Amino acid sequence: MSKRIQQLLLLAIVPGYIVMGVCLLYWFLLGTNVLQVHSVSINILVGLVFLLSAVSSLSGTFVKHYYIRSVQENLDNLDALNTKLRRQRHEYLNEMQVVYGLLELGEGEEALAFLRPIYEETAKTSRALKTAHPAVNALLMNKMNKAEEKHIAFYTEISSNLSTASMDAWSLCKVLGNLIDNALTAAAQDPKGEVHLEIREDARECEICIYNNGAFIAEKDKEKVFEDGFTGKTSEGHGFGLGIVRNLVRQAGGEIEMDSLQGKTTFTVHIPKTA
Repeated sequence: MSKRIQQLLLLAIVPGYIVMGVCLLYWFLLGTNVLQVHSVSINILVGLVFLLSAVSSLSGTFVKHYYIRSVQENLDNLDALNTKLRRQRHEYLNEMQVVYGLLELGEGEEALAFLRPIYEETAKTSRALKTAHPAVNALLMNKMNKAEEKHIAFYTEISSNLSTASMDAWSLCKVLGNLIDNALTAAAQDPKGEVHLEIREDARECEICIYNNGAFIAEKDKEKVFEDGFTGKTSEGHGFGLGIVRNLVRQAGGEIEMDSLQGKTTFTVHIPKTA
């Protein structure tokens, strides 16, 4: 579905940029006196066509870059989680046969040693399957795997399933995805990097709290981190995540707070509950 939408967006984006190029060429030729057009109405018409093409192309590019890519990533996460659960179910049946055989032979210690890694893997998956949104569960599973690949300890404490949060699943994924990615990047700077995620709720709101033990953010930069383009990272493409997060949270009627001390930087998201 998302690929079809991307194709439709390209049909709007590419012609728009072509029309913009033609308009710019027209003005260039007009400015160099290659073309002699004295009709004001034609020049105004070309200007309007350029403006409409620019709005169409830039809007389509923004949607394609930020929205479609995010949706595709979430769909990929869901597909990966679905595949993992199917594989676990298949492996579970085979593994239980092995355990049964070991117990039948009286090899209790061998059966326990065989079950230990299976339990740890299953427990890790279970930690992610605690919200009411499959897309959010899939995202958390994906981020846990990334943390494991980077040798970063990822701790979760989920006591709310987010079913009453006044934010849809895709927006929740954007908020969680950006905050967790930033936390993993910061934690990677510490040899014993840790990221903690807490999702809880009270009578009024749902709360998402993410903190890490990476480098702290200076007081003068605490508000700047939410500005588009601000980043402490050297790689291209960073600096827009927290601005998007704050906009999404505020659109849902919530707020985001940041607190940073030496050895602990915390982002807390407050999302009001639906009526």
